[in-house]
Amino acid sequence: MSIENRKPPKFSNTLLSKKNNSLVYRVYYSIMALPFFYKNKTKIKYVVVGLLGEIVDFSLLYILTTFAGIFYLFSATISYLSAIFFNFTLNRKYTFKFKSKNFVDFIKAMLQYFTVSFLAMIVNLFLLGLLVQSTNMNYMLAKLIVTLFLFVFIYLSHHSILKSKKL
Repeated sequence: MSIENRKPPKFSNTLLSKKNNSLVYRVYYSIMALPFFYKNKTKIKYVVVGLLGEIVDFSLLYILTTFAGIFYLFSATISYLSAIFFNFTLNRKYTFKFKSKNFVDFIKAMLQYFTVSFLAMIVNLFLLGLLVQSTNMNYMLAKLIVTLFLFVFIYLSHHSILKSKKL
């Protein structure tokens, strides 16, 4: 959709309607007003939420493995599950603004989201174990490589679950 044909934004229930004139909000809306960012705002929000989720994932992985002495694959499972819940909450409310008509639709979307995430976790753990055991790679470096590898698959899957369905 071209910029000339797009509908004007609705400002009810947005941060601007609350008249928050802080620097953060002014910078955010100034950036989002630029054509490239406006056109790709969902992708940009997804990346930001994903990065926050990765901070949760990597931090927990490091803390549980290094300080709690838990085997890295068990730590990776706990940290990944924590990041899944974190990302689902933020992506649902912030990135895709998913609203279900009823509780059943919400549960259905949540189960689909978690199914994709669970499958990605299985692949993540398999590749993490493979890289660490076969190459003696540091588990944090292996986690970074695997995360980058799976990012596009997870984005496309989550986007189709939370954005394209009109529940």
